[in-house]
Amino acid sequence: MTALKILCCGDVEGSLSQLFDKVQNVMKKAGNFDLLFCVGDFLSADSEQLALYQKGEKKAPLTTFVLGPTKQECAHYYDIGDGGELAENIVFLGKSGVYATREGLRIAYLSGVESETSDACHFSRADVDAIQVALMNERNFQGVDVLLTSQWPAGIEQHAAPLPVSSDSFGSKLVSELAKNIKPRYHFVGLQDIHYERLPYRNHVVLAERDKHVTRFIGLATLNNKAKKKHLYAFNVVPMKLMSPPDLNSQPDGVTECPYVPAEKPAGKEEASSQFFYDMSAAAAEKRKGEAEMDAPDAKKQQQPRTPCWFCLASPEVEKHLVVSVGNQCYLALAKGGLSPDHVSCNKEVADDIILYKKALERYFRQKNLGMICFERNFRSPHLQYQVVPIDEPYETSVKDVFLEESFRERVPLSEIPTNGELRQIVPIGVPYFYAELAGARFVHRIAKGENFPLQFGRQAVCTLLNTPEKIDWRACALSKEEELEWAKSFRANFKKFDPFL
Repeated sequence: MTALKILCCGDVEGSLSQLFDKVQNVMKKAGNFDLLFCVGDFLSADSEQLALYQKGEKKAPLTTFVLGPTKQECAHYYDIGDGGELAENIVFLGKSGVYATREGLRIAYLSGVESETSDACHFSRADVDAIQVALMNERNFQGVDVLLTSQWPAGIEQHAAPLPVSSDSFGSKLVSELAKNIKPRYHFVGLQDIHYERLPYRNHVVLAERDKHVTRFIGLATLNNKAKKKHLYAFNVVPMKLMSPPDLNSQPDGVTECPYVPAEKPAGKEEASSQFFYDMSAAAAEKRKGEAEMDAPDAKKQQQPRTPCWFCLASPEVEKHLVVSVGNQCYLALAKGGLSPDHVSCNKEVADDIILYKKALERYFRQKNLGMICFERNFRSPHLQYQVVPIDEPYETSVKDVFLEESFRERVPLSEIPTNGELRQIVPIGVPYFYAELAGARFVHRIAKGENFPLQFGRQAVCTLLNTPEKIDWRACALSKEEELEWAKSFRANFKKFDPFL
């Protein structure tokens, strides 16, 4: 397993001869290198030296990958389509994408700077999404070896040494999102004439996810900067596809948390609400300090709803005719505007009841040759509703891919929960979240403060899977009370022998 020797340079700004002279001097001392990456502005408005390499009077001493322009006056040099040779051994990667070398090294790249619209010098949301969707749809995707961007990610200095000027003033949140989601082992940037080697950061949540590889971020200065700041970086790397998990995921000294994950609000700062199916009330939070029981009689005081509510049994607005089973601490009901006659909702308080209902529903659906999707949204509601939607078994093979595609489309990144992980280890008390169980895998999205989370995300993803976009709005599926009564009666009779509380 031989490592590749690679060099990376900051903004060259048209000084090709100076760059390659310096590279040759390095190779005389350290031996040959396999590749050279260039980030930032490779050319300038007056790049006369490029013609010498295009005519063959000079030649780059090794394969050199460069990014596209960030300034309009340089755009004409790259008018060769979406990637290609500028000269022998000098390769323009293109606007955005992923390139794999013959050795298996995977390089993600994004040219230009962020804008609302995409053109020769700017990237947009669509360019970033194209990279993310292509990679995240891969089976067993772990990350990429290298990410090359000209623009810096916003917030990179969080949990690390400060920059002279906050990266929020010149960085891109889209680049931050890209780096967070595709998990590069190395991320190189230019443009700011700043040399900044950040401490490596984790790509997993400690104690909640299996260890993953770390990311090393390096900002490089301009080639001919007068302050002699570091502009050339050398490193050895074995493609991740050839590495064993222990070697790939080794955690170096000084590793930090991911800078792109916002700091969670401390417990107690959010508006009081019940969280998870083991938190009955504020009393439950006190019980976690030392009591083993998950519920107690004195914690079961019924709360009166503050506003009209379909779900509170104490509310005059409650749709009791949809209830098909009542447990010790929660009930099972047909969903309002359900996607099918078997689409049910557990209005939940305590773990034990939910587990029993889930197992019973799984047995019930399996005898009908159906699988099931489970999801919940703890956001903008005093209730935690656990939705269960039956699906035909053939859909189970594609449900994860569909949810991940929908998550990128709606900018709702989903993180897979490890087999032995628990939701409470990942989402602190008081933090809203979306959770889903999909064909044996579990996913969660922590909803950040101020985030415009799509309230119908779970239902929308299911409708995309089933190719029924007309059912995304539950009101389009609304039935008359007589029809609801008939559906509930039928489900109650069919489910009776599986009901764990009868």
